[in-house]
Amino acid sequence: MTASQHIAIVGAGPAGLTAALVAHRLGLEVTLFEQAPNFERIGGGILLHSNGQRVLEALGLLESFRPQMRFSSRLIAEKAGGGALNVIDYAALPIPHACAAIVLRYHLQEHLLQATMAAQIPVHFDHRCTGLTRSDGKVRVQFANGVTEMFDVVIACDGVHSRVRTEAGVPFKKVAIGEGWIRGVADYPIAETAPREMWGADGRRFGIAPLQEGKSYFYARVPLGRWPEILQSGLDDWIESWREYGPQVMQLLRSVDEWGRVNYSELHEIRMPRWYEPPLFFVGDAAHAMTPNLGQGANSSMVDALVLMQLLAQGQQRGTPLAKVGEQYDVIRRPFVTRIQSTARQMGQVAGLSNPVARRVTEGVMGLVAKIGPVQQHTMYL
Repeated sequence: MTASQHIAIVGAGPAGLTAALVAHRLGLEVTLFEQAPNFERIGGGILLHSNGQRVLEALGLLESFRPQMRFSSRLIAEKAGGGALNVIDYAALPIPHACAAIVLRYHLQEHLLQATMAAQIPVHFDHRCTGLTRSDGKVRVQFANGVTEMFDVVIACDGVHSRVRTEAGVPFKKVAIGEGWIRGVADYPIAETAPREMWGADGRRFGIAPLQEGKSYFYARVPLGRWPEILQSGLDDWIESWREYGPQVMQLLRSVDEWGRVNYSELHEIRMPRWYEPPLFFVGDAAHAMTPNLGQGANSSMVDALVLMQLLAQGQQRGTPLAKVGEQYDVIRRPFVTRIQSTARQMGQVAGLSNPVARRVTEGVMGLVAKIGPVQQHTMYL
């Protein structure tokens, strides 16, 4: 790399904003592009684990974000209707920020965006990538609004449906998990501080996490592909189907005012043989989208961004070839992320079992896991 190189970051979610802020601090020239016409307060909650909190701390943004964070030292999994399956005790972990923080995704994004604007980093909304042309070590990026720009490096932070990845023609595999989920926010205060996930005998799950300002984040598994139909003509029956999960779930669902703002998504994994194709690099869901069962998607993407931009800055100073930078990025991040991706998938498969015998085995295994030492149990979060 040379000192004059210009980097494009495509996607202004937590990963892209983190990458831009790290790049600015390290003296790299970056421009950030986002396909949405403007910033909107959409999306559900995010569980910020120790690694995500440490990224904010490295950026000097953790303390100022604390008012938006609802902290918990425990995460609870239980059977629908009551009965603990497992309790994750963060306080027992010998790591910095040994707690989980529940935040609204748009609060995190607003916080990062404000810091980006304060640093005078160029941010362009309404720029949807429609084409990439690589030539002589550079990348020409075309956008739907007619703008075309040339860059020395392009960082794809544009999610599971990455346009950069598709337009570049790099090898990847998109694997459908076969699950549909909704995520939303309700004006429903709950007294307890610990997020809870309830596992039903029918293979469904329902999660509740307390937020600031008397709100709660909730998520639930729904029949694949049927959410629009449920929303249009079967919402009351669908809400009633959760009765065995307890009165709190029923009260929360009945408190939701704007069901049209509840997000529905179908889960996919992204698997790539490598997360770089110089001068292109892939971060977060664009490189390794995973199921949300461990709450590590946003956290892992922010760590990806921090590590990659540090490596690019070092490479620029030392004249390291981009291919070598990519190799270093893969070596540092892939082992951790691959373990998280695999474990999250397996947890979802176990939780989705509805056969009575399989359910009893699952409950026994979860009970055994609860007795394992906390460091062994939570190595995935380190």
